[in-house]
Amino acid sequence: MMTLSDKIWIRVKAAYLRITLNRVTSLFFLFSFFFCFAQAVIQSFLISVDGDWNTIVGGIVKQGNLPREQFVDYNGRNGNYSLRICTGVPVVGRANTCQPLYTSDISDTTPSSRNFSSLDWMLPHGGDPRGLTIQGSPDEQGNPVIVSQSNNAGNTVTLDQLCVQILSYPLQRLQFSTREEIALVVSQFWFFGLSVFAIIFESPPHLLALVIGRTLAAGWSTYALWRNGNFADRVQHLIGNSGTPCNLDIFPPYFHTRNAVQIADVVLHFVALAIFLPLSWRLLKLYDTLTFSRVGPPKTILTIYRYFLVVFVGLQLAVFFLVVAMSLWVDQLINGVVAAISSHTTIYQALFIFTTVTLLPWISLGWFSVRRERKYMMIAFISIGAIYVCAWSIMFYSQVYRFTWVDWPFFGCMTIASFVVVVISVAFGIVCRLQFGRGFLDYLQTEKSLARTDFEPDVFYHETEKEWTKADEENPDRITLPVLLSQAPGRV
Repeated sequence: MMTLSDKIWIRVKAAYLRITLNRVTSLFFLFSFFFCFAQAVIQSFLISVDGDWNTIVGGIVKQGNLPREQFVDYNGRNGNYSLRICTGVPVVGRANTCQPLYTSDISDTTPSSRNFSSLDWMLPHGGDPRGLTIQGSPDEQGNPVIVSQSNNAGNTVTLDQLCVQILSYPLQRLQFSTREEIALVVSQFWFFGLSVFAIIFESPPHLLALVIGRTLAAGWSTYALWRNGNFADRVQHLIGNSGTPCNLDIFPPYFHTRNAVQIADVVLHFVALAIFLPLSWRLLKLYDTLTFSRVGPPKTILTIYRYFLVVFVGLQLAVFFLVVAMSLWVDQLINGVVAAISSHTTIYQALFIFTTVTLLPWISLGWFSVRRERKYMMIAFISIGAIYVCAWSIMFYSQVYRFTWVDWPFFGCMTIASFVVVVISVAFGIVCRLQFGRGFLDYLQTEKSLARTDFEPDVFYHETEKEWTKADEENPDRITLPVLLSQAPGRV
């Protein structure tokens, strides 16, 4: 009788053999590990950069003692930017929720009494923000915040109330960036997990989900690079120019550092995509010869399997996108600017808890109901998926949710992606349900039985459809049915 350690060793050895099956699988695993590590390091560095500037700007805003229910809303483009101070969600026809705060094209020409050279000590060339002392003691003019250099008290800048309110805007964006980068670090480990499972379980759904995920990540990195320049322009017009209420030209080191790192991130993403596309294609072709190799599948079985493939690719993507979208939303309800103005937080949290508790069972239902043609499991899968679609669609009725969705592009993208993959999974789940009883389950059972007896593919001939000819039998379509978590490597 095998011990637990023997069973673990067998599984480890089986996984190693799958990874080192040939040069393609070995390269795929090595590149997956390298890109996971490299991109996680880049995103972690961006988190560190944003954290330093969060310390500065957040410290100033905190010492300004701004009311928690107030936040800054931005609009404008091409140098004409304006900010409003709001106590509720900006809604057309409700003018009393927001008041004009500052418009850049009006005040940029206002003479300034500040000397830019006096601010050079604040963060020269991106210096350590821990060298600053931020005090909340108002002076005789009512200016609420004093920023000074820790090792030289003579270097001091006093910020008025209007400047502190304006600094709330870059603080909100810095907080958004930090949350995005945490999600992107998690995505790298998700990519690596997909890569490992794709190799060990010879799974086309994991490969396809990986390719889709990396394509979306490369696209987002390109957008983030453009957004960095756009954000820099906004901050310069609202805070850095000589005619602004703050006249704090301290952000260029931040944008310079971030821009350099994001260029490296974009290059790495597209290099990864260029490598993984051909490797994934070769793996798909390889796995097409490893399963369903004892009995050539009829065209009906191939069609049903492709429907199942779409369902499972959608489920793999839903694991990441739905969890990230929900997490970002709940984080905003607890820590974001909408936390103090949301009136139905309990309902939103209840929906989050329901989705979190049912997500993994829902994915399992989708897998087993299609593969084993379980009608009641499929009904449960479709029902829970329909609840997801309806509940998260109704969320757009919430003004707070719509405001967050529009105000934060990353959250909007995650929400749309999660909604799309859930809808696709449910829709093709219904299609798969209509295919029950057409031979897919019987075929899987036949394949499994022949696999246990080591039956050779070239001694079996059958005809299950009129169009299934001898030529088809000599050159059968071969596809891979993935072995997934519920089965050990080597079984079907």
